[in-house]
Amino acid sequence: MKSEEKKEKEPFHALAYRVLGEKIEALIPHVEDLRIALRKAGIPISLRAYASMMVFTSIVVFIAMSTTISTMLYAAVHNVYAIMAGIGIGLLAGAGTFWGLYLYPSIKASSRGRKLDSSLPYVVSLMAILASAGIPPERIFRSLIYADAKLHIQDEAREIVRDIEIFGKDVITVLSERAMYSPSKLLRDLYEGLISTARSGGDLRRYLYSQARMFMRMKRVMMRKSLESLAMLAEIYVALLIAMPLVFSIMLAVMSTLGGGPINPVMTLRVLTYLAIPLLSIVFLILLDSTMPREA
Repeated sequence: MKSEEKKEKEPFHALAYRVLGEKIEALIPHVEDLRIALRKAGIPISLRAYASMMVFTSIVVFIAMSTTISTMLYAAVHNVYAIMAGIGIGLLAGAGTFWGLYLYPSIKASSRGRKLDSSLPYVVSLMAILASAGIPPERIFRSLIYADAKLHIQDEAREIVRDIEIFGKDVITVLSERAMYSPSKLLRDLYEGLISTARSGGDLRRYLYSQARMFMRMKRVMMRKSLESLAMLAEIYVALLIAMPLVFSIMLAVMSTLGGGPINPVMTLRVLTYLAIPLLSIVFLILLDSTMPREA
């Protein structure tokens, strides 16, 4: 019964690796950069297993899309070109899936780095308070495991404590390794500063307090820039998606009463209303989402 339950709960990447296994060895050198990206993204999957999942998922998507699209097109037009078109669409879908899975670890690492950068002033302030109480670095990182989930530091602290307590590594070695795979440049700089302070016998409390003040200043500057960007985007939105459609609507209404000339005012107004404005709104929302910080 237990072996059956284990088989039912087998992760998808493990299934892909079991199916493909050594068949993708030739691919590994071409995706070697994913090894660091997976570590930075916090994805606990080996490079070979993830590469197997990429190939396996792409094949599944290709087969599913080719079969579905070819069947639908052939039923509609009864032509052999429909099957070829379905295969072509399936190839595009499979290639898009492979490329998307290839980019996913980097995107997740970037998102994780932004969250860490946003919460770092509060994390370092907490570390400075603990250091001022005479708590050693090992226990400081253990305390961070139980910090507020909004600080996004629990996974980092958990891996540091694991390496120290289970694998028996010293703090300097662990911080050096974490700095190498940290998705946040600010956190990487903090680790390197902690290493330098420990090696030189410096005052840990003073270093953490100075870093906390510096990170807080950087956060204030970043929030000020975000507000300025938001004000600029608001002006663009009013001009592009409120004022300009009104002006065009009035112009087209006047043109329709005067005959319109070579331009069809009604068709142009429909394109503006049902296509241009929604597309511009989607582009604006994507721009706003990528510009504004998600964390306060």
